[in-house]
Amino acid sequence: MKKSSVTRRNFMRLGAGFVAAGAAVKATVLEPTRLRAAGMLPPSDTVRFAAIGTGVRGCELLKASLRVPGVECVAVCDLYDGRHIAARESVKKAEVPATRNYKEILDRKDVDAVIIAVTDHQHRKVFEDACAAGKDVYCEKPMSHTVEDGIAMVDAAHKANRIAQIGSQRVSSILYAKAKEIYDSGKLGDVFFIDAYWDRNSASGAWVYPIPPDASEQTIDWNAFLGSAPKRPFDPVRFFRWRCFVDYGEGLAGDLFVHLISGIQFITSTNTVAQRAQSTGGLFRWKDGRDFPDLIDTFYDYPNFGLLCAAT
Repeated sequence: MKKSSVTRRNFMRLGAGFVAAGAAVKATVLEPTRLRAAGMLPPSDTVRFAAIGTGVRGCELLKASLRVPGVECVAVCDLYDGRHIAARESVKKAEVPATRNYKEILDRKDVDAVIIAVTDHQHRKVFEDACAAGKDVYCEKPMSHTVEDGIAMVDAAHKANRIAQIGSQRVSSILYAKAKEIYDSGKLGDVFFIDAYWDRNSASGAWVYPIPPDASEQTIDWNAFLGSAPKRPFDPVRFFRWRCFVDYGEGLAGDLFVHLISGIQFITSTNTVAQRAQSTGGLFRWKDGRDFPDLIDTFYDYPNFGLLCAAT
């Protein structure tokens, strides 16, 4: 897609387009991995990466990296000092350099790529800076905090000619690959309605993560966390449970619907946005000052089927 053609509507279609390209991407990535595992590629081909954001999801990605031959984590970054320890434990390297300032990582010549697992409202800034620094990027879903941010990120990747991947677990799942095989076979007949839900029903699922006892302005770079968000006094609840607040996240839709919708669009080979959407929901359980509902149901009208997404 040329830069000039990236409109708001085109951007909303990009997610489905990335889904359609998933099989090709996996083939491109897995073949070098097999060669490395077989000892057929030299050590000079090792991809050295750094992790920017090492909270719950960031550390999961670091642990997963240990299973991939030919890659090495050479630096980690997080705004909370306690997560530096967690990151080192995740990659089993006590000596890996850690910093609060991600730009120190981008200045390093030995970093080929970065994993971005920061708060959603910081995706654009870190992504743009990484591309400008000549780093390839894996960025956690959802791609951006706003549509405008997403368009700017697409432009940044094109301008710098960088490889960029947005994480989506369902598109990479062997279960969804099997579901697509069944769907494409025609064994289900004509499918006119799809019911999708994700019910976690737990404190952790509702982002009520524990707050470390040492959380303070001495151990957390609060101003860097706020970034472009409205300024406010230090609040560890907002730092550790950021998905609850509109300044930093998108609630259930940004956390869970993105999985449901990307997976369904992959299964059905759908490469368009819904024509209409109707939502209902509310705060029923977690009345803790959050901005988003803890229950949401949305009905989407696609050209060939209806989709009901529900999440708690």
